[in-house]
Amino acid sequence: NISDVSDIIVLNIKGVVQYKAIIELHPHFQSKQITDLIYQMNEHLSGSDPTNDVSFFLVAILNQEDIVLETSLEMIPIVITLRTKQYESEELLEFVEDEMQRLETQLNVNITIQDVDRFDGCHSKITEIPSYQSGNANLKISISWPESNIGELAKVQCPCGNVTLGGRILLATRYCGGDFTNGGRWTNPDITPCNFSDVSREICQLAKLATNQRIEQLQDITDNGNNLGSTDVTVSVAVLLTTTEEVSGNLSLTSDFLNVVDNIINIGEDTLQESQESSNTSAKIL
Repeated sequence: NISDVSDIIVLNIKGVVQYKAIIELHPHFQSKQITDLIYQMNEHLSGSDPTNDVSFFLVAILNQEDIVLETSLEMIPIVITLRTKQYESEELLEFVEDEMQRLETQLNVNITIQDVDRFDGCHSKITEIPSYQSGNANLKISISWPESNIGELAKVQCPCGNVTLGGRILLATRYCGGDFTNGGRWTNPDITPCNFSDVSREICQLAKLATNQRIEQLQDITDNGNNLGSTDVTVSVAVLLTTTEEVSGNLSLTSDFLNVVDNIINIGEDTLQESQESSNTSAKIL
């Protein structure tokens, strides 16, 4: 008989979330009391359903086999497992923090529970992409990574002010790795698709301007279209399309709008093709 063994897989159970925390033991707290403390915590929390959306399931010492309870300890890492109908979020984290603080009072023991954070996943985080051309701090791009489970690949649309670029290529990705022994851990992100030129970053910021100013500056930028890359074209079209409602019925704005369209159409064929493949630009502008 021939048998195959698969690679290790990650199994995430919907509705079960884990958080880690640190119990700080204050002076005079005896290490032998730790086991009793964990038992009391479970007595107070397990099965409680204070919000009808969250119920605590188990509190356990993290990697207990590595901790010698008979020795003098100042910090004890714990894992809190709960069942929830809520999606993992800042609100859920705050709820767990509040319950841990309330527990300190309920147990009437000399401890502090701190550093509550996601254990079986990666907490939300921000990556900043500075300008690689000028270093202008006003042109930095910020990517917000959503809270993710271990084994998930987070995909985030490249930000462009308040404009949605769409497409399948202008995405930043980051894998939530780690394990269920040491917890979730973000790997290095792939932000290359979002490392825009200064021109693209400046175009994205035009969305904050009034419609007439937006179109006017897009005209100036696209007049010299041969210097624009495919991403520059993509963001130009995205920002231009934010003006369509205001342009409708305004002859002057319509004329300027069409001038921008003409400028973009006259950009090199290869550049337009790349922009079309990444973000369906031609279809949007037509």
